[in-house]
Amino acid sequence: MMKLTVEETIKMEKKIFCAAAMLVLLFSHAVLAEPKVDSVSLEPNYVQAGEDVEVYIKISEALVARQLYSQVSGDGGIPVKQDKNIRYVGVLTPKDDYAGRQVIIKNPSKNIGHLFTGESWTIPYTITILDDTAPGDLKLEFRVLRNDVEPNELMIAREIIIPVQGNVMFSTVSDNKLSFGENKVKVEVENVGGGVARQTMASLESLELITVTGSNTIFLSDFAHEDRKTAEFTVFVDSKASLGAYSLPMTLSYLERDGSRKTKEFMLGLQLDAEPQIHLNAEARDRMGGGSSGTVTVNVVNNGLVDVEFVDLELLDTEHYSVVGANRVYVGKIDSDDTEREDFTIKVSDGVDMNSLTLKAKLYYTKENSARKYSMEYAPAIKIFTNEELRMNGETSTVGRILGLILLVIVLVAGYFALWILLNVIWLVKSIINRKLFKRGRS
Repeated sequence: MMKLTVEETIKMEKKIFCAAAMLVLLFSHAVLAEPKVDSVSLEPNYVQAGEDVEVYIKISEALVARQLYSQVSGDGGIPVKQDKNIRYVGVLTPKDDYAGRQVIIKNPSKNIGHLFTGESWTIPYTITILDDTAPGDLKLEFRVLRNDVEPNELMIAREIIIPVQGNVMFSTVSDNKLSFGENKVKVEVENVGGGVARQTMASLESLELITVTGSNTIFLSDFAHEDRKTAEFTVFVDSKASLGAYSLPMTLSYLERDGSRKTKEFMLGLQLDAEPQIHLNAEARDRMGGGSSGTVTVNVVNNGLVDVEFVDLELLDTEHYSVVGANRVYVGKIDSDDTEREDFTIKVSDGVDMNSLTLKAKLYYTKENSARKYSMEYAPAIKIFTNEELRMNGETSTVGRILGLILLVIVLVAGYFALWILLNVIWLVKSIINRKLFKRGRS
């Protein structure tokens, strides 16, 4: 048998003693231990933006041989038993600013309590990955703190990586204005996410007065990252629909990486708008000509599909006529396919000798469900009579009547003088005849 030197004997005794001390620690719950992370697992393994992820962190209380050796060799005695007052807390936080913006950690601080030597504990965390998270690694930090002392003592600091895979995320753009009747509605669809959407279909639902005609489902095929395609639908708007904004339910369905079909819902905003169609016509209620007055009826006709409100009608003067009395009236609301009538009194200017008179009218209004104010000018024509036509019908203008009166006076004066001259001539002739007869009688 080989003999050991004194130095080798001392070393061997120390090793035997350390091994014995470790056995003592295992069976006497020694304090020379600290927590460590055994494993980290994610569920699901394939993490995408917009999903919740369960993170499971398994820790255990493990022996530390170096500290044990130091403890034993320091005083030569057996270590004291484990301190049961030691307690831990696990904290999971974002490691950088980007992770802080893209994740929501529910209950980031979890109480662990006391761990006996060799005991393990799994801590679950629920993490929400926001929809706009780009593919890549999200860095978190897991720390175990000893919270039975002040300040809390850091025991473990471990980086946790969550690999975010590409996720399908659609954006839709539609700037469609509808009118009554048939319309084409176009929707631009783009995959702004990182995943691939296969066999994508777009569907549009009808409303009570806005109906999708033809097929309400359009096949758009596959969408890779940043692919953009247009879905076009045909819709019919009933004339009973009111002007304003409408939202049509739209869905995009596609196959995911694992073959499951997913559906995303959107509200497609549409604006129903139409311009009012207002016409004016007028008619004379009285026979008028130059210098005469009468009543004119102005008809405001709404032959469009839009109601108009707060209607004001104004009749303006021109060189050919003037309005007698009020020239502006409040009409109010005119429904679609309806007519309102307003009367005005006008005086045709002296010297006007024509058979048609053009009026100048102005209409002010707003369309339903709109604050926009409209102002439209119109030039309806009415029938009037020439002076000749009025004379033929025993009517004349003021000027004609004055001229006729003057002519009558002239005729009367001329007749008077003619009669006076005639009477004087007769008297003179009669006087001459009488003188001749008188002379003949005397002779």
